Amino acid sequence: MLDIAALAKVAVDKFPYQIGAFYGTSAGLALGVGLVVDGITFPLFDEEEALFDTAKGLVYVLTHECDLDNERAFNDYVLVCPIVGFEEFAKNYAERISEGALAGLIPDLAGDRIYRALYVPPIDKDVLPFGGIIYLNQICSTHVSSFRAEGAKQVCALASYAQQIIDIKLTNHLLRPKAEPLPQLH
Repeated sequence: MLDIAALAKVAVDKFPYQIGAFYGTSAGLALGVGLVVDGITFPLFDEEEALFDTAKGLVYVLTHECDLDNERAFNDYVLVCPIVGFEEFAKNYAERISEGALAGLIPDLAGDRIYRALYVPPIDKDVLPFGGIIYLNQICSTHVSSFRAEGAKQVCALASYAQQIIDIKLTNHLLRPKAEPLPQLH
């Protein structure tokens, strides 16, 4: 039987950052100011159907607030990164890999040694009781109206400390030099 609480304890123990300095209040913050929002619709690939479907869930808002704060052109979509609950992540991966392999993956994930994903600590017992995973290869967009839809709820905001960690992670993931040389045009 998969012991989610024990795996989550390993994640928290291996997390190299200050857990207490990770989240702050979202009160009074504009959309795009490091918000974590629940109930947001985003695309999710269905492997069986080989099509994109939609899901609703917890997301971290990536788009900068100045690109969302008025009715100008190109302000209608928001870049988000879904946050997968640790429990859901562990159950899904336990179906694909052995529990031993999963137990070996958790310290690397929580210890920030996997460049395309970041473990985030628990928020509260009703949102992310065991923490979650921000999977940077799943950055997607949703319409700004999703944030005004029924059920959408600001949960918290990242503290500036956490924002710096994620900014470095995003920079490394998206802007690091390619491993192979690009073609040279003459």
